Amino acid sequence: MSNKWNDLIQAADESVLNELPLLRPGSQVEENTSSGGVAESALPLRLWKSTVPVEDSSILFVGKLMLGNHFRAAEVQALYACAVLDDVVSLLSSSVMEVGIAEKLAWCRRRYLKKVLRGNWYYFDTLP
Repeated sequence: MSNKWNDLIQAADESVLNELPLLRPGSQVEENTSSGGVAESALPLRLWKSTVPVEDSSILFVGKLMLGNHFRAAEVQALYACAVLDDVVSLLSSSVMEVGIAEKLAWCRRRYLKKVLRGNWYYFDTLP
């Protein structure tokens, strides 16, 4: 993983831990994310809104979220993808999107431990 992403995720992780101190070290997170990082084979999905690559907004990925009702999320993502591709929605700057992606990855890793090294797991975040 590049140093840029390591730095972004580390800063986002501190933000998550400041908001939710119960997730601080001493929990299972330490052993599940050994050596402070992720194996290259389990690289996270670095997508803005879990759909748009920061480097190229001409291609979008729909349906990669892990949650209870995939079809509903995929439908909303498809609508968002159409809006992005038709320039109805303006994307934020690359640096702002990268910080948002890092925050999402840090949150997922603390919330779901090793289950979500790819950063696309939201099973409990979608319960009413």
